[in-house]
Amino acid sequence: MLLVLVSLGSAVALVAIGAAIYLGLDDDPWNWDSLATFPHWIVYLALGLGGLIGAVHTIISAVSWNRRANRLKTLGETACPPTPHWILRWIIGGLYLFVFSLLLPFVLFHAIENVRGEWAWRSTRISLLACGERLELKDIVPPQGPLDQNFASLPLFADLMDYEKDHEGGPTRWRNTNAQNRFNVFALPTSVLADRKKTNGLVDRTPTTLHEWADAFRIATNQHHNSITNGRTRGSTSPKKRASEQQFPDYPVAAPDADDATVVLTALSIADSELAPIREASKRPNCRFNVHWAEGPALEFPHLTKLKRLSQYLDLRVQAELAKGRADDAFVDAQCAFRVANAFAEEPLLISALVRVAQCSIAGQTIWHGIASHQWSDVQLQEFQRLFNELDLFPGLITSLEGERAWSSLTFDSWTTDRTRFVREFSMYLDTAKLLGSFDFPDRQRWLVQGVPAGWIRQNQAANALMVQGRLDRTRYLATNSFAAGFFDALRESNILTDVKLGEIQQRKSPYEMMALIEFNGFTKTDIRVVRANQTARMAAVGCALERYYLEFGRYPDSLAELAPRFVKETPQDLVDGKPLRYSRTPSGLFKLWSIGSDGKDDGGLTRSSTKLDGKILDWVWPY
Repeated sequence: MLLVLVSLGSAVALVAIGAAIYLGLDDDPWNWDSLATFPHWIVYLALGLGGLIGAVHTIISAVSWNRRANRLKTLGETACPPTPHWILRWIIGGLYLFVFSLLLPFVLFHAIENVRGEWAWRSTRISLLACGERLELKDIVPPQGPLDQNFASLPLFADLMDYEKDHEGGPTRWRNTNAQNRFNVFALPTSVLADRKKTNGLVDRTPTTLHEWADAFRIATNQHHNSITNGRTRGSTSPKKRASEQQFPDYPVAAPDADDATVVLTALSIADSELAPIREASKRPNCRFNVHWAEGPALEFPHLTKLKRLSQYLDLRVQAELAKGRADDAFVDAQCAFRVANAFAEEPLLISALVRVAQCSIAGQTIWHGIASHQWSDVQLQEFQRLFNELDLFPGLITSLEGERAWSSLTFDSWTTDRTRFVREFSMYLDTAKLLGSFDFPDRQRWLVQGVPAGWIRQNQAANALMVQGRLDRTRYLATNSFAAGFFDALRESNILTDVKLGEIQQRKSPYEMMALIEFNGFTKTDIRVVRANQTARMAAVGCALERYYLEFGRYPDSLAELAPRFVKETPQDLVDGKPLRYSRTPSGLFKLWSIGSDGKDDGGLTRSSTKLDGKILDWVWPY
């Protein structure tokens, strides 16, 4: 009777497990057509558990039967002893069924998967270390170095990173509560400007003029003062609180009849006391912020947005100084803008590398202001040309990919030891995955996360490390090779390989790769962004050479070939196809440069912002 119960219980357990998993993972469980696309690993899991259950109860039953037969034979009994009462038999049978048909197979399944996961991660780690890869964050993060040699040790920056948390994942508590507010002096009235540049819901993407900025400052100042006045009149809100709710500080006001440049410079003078030490400290050779790397997904990086804001502030300041004929002051601020743009050069974080790309683009725009007004001297242009020619963002991307892998590894490590944290953080990743379209995992299915073996997390850790390694290998290949025919074919091959790999993983939807894919999704197309940033820097350098030509001959050349060898070593090349960089003079008396871009087609210097095509990226043009 007991064996019958065990067999029946095993069959019921197999059906129940398969049904539970199916109902939990399939949004439309009663649509039988969905079985054709049902993830194979679910079936394998159900069969594996069923086989494990059958094996366990068969072995236990056989052992129990043989022991009972031997005992009877030893005692010389020919008849079975009296059986327990039927109530006791059902209790014993139920416990037997639960322990040996459900609990023990579940424990064995987790044990086997945990061993397999640890072995997979250990093997992957050993193989990567043998290849000289850096897997520990401590080996990637550069040392702070002497404080007097570190740009980021400036008190304004140091206080920005000085915070603590009462517990892991808890709210951030800044030790210097004024650190965040001190950066508000660099805020620009971008919200006002955005409203004025929007017509019928469409945003005007043309470069913002100094007159538009001056109007934005006038409006922002009036709004700020009206807010304080209204607060005093109503008495419902204190002036200090209403002022703090504004997106911009209380800018100084220029005379009513002041010109646009004076209005802008007067408003920007609110940051003079903070800018002076930044200018001086930016000359230091190193810049390493005290980022709390061990925090994992809870990492705070307020310095990224703050320094990007500083780059935008310096760009506008240079534009206004040039409009007032103060080229020497503009040169000092433009140099500072370039150094600020390179503040994240050694930071092992992908978002830092991408912010640096944006800042370098802003720095190129800053240089253009002086070229368009012909105010830079030949000496100043040579310095800018040198800086942009030496700029290479590939090393920073490689470091950031290494850092992201090490950072992800810390996350996986914490998930294996802290199940509560795993459930909480992986749920956030699932929301991200839903937006990315990789997996469909509704809220009612989150309970399945509770039963994930630690070995699956280790399997994903190994898969993630190998995915990043593939991206690293291709990025290093692009960074260390010169392509006579340009980067186009290499970029296309790299991204085809990545897309194919991601497509295969998305189709498999394996539990050994699901978390790794979510972690890896942000790494795609990064090499294209870096090639574009490097190309933009080269075009800025060529723009400086063209302006030097103009200062000597009073006109721009008919072709870029005329710049060599006096102003450039050789005719500038397009990094994408290896052909001469595209160049034309404009009706305004200036010029524009362009690369054919990632689509490999020359669109005559058209960009996304100058066409009606929805979001299609055409040529890479300088200036914007």
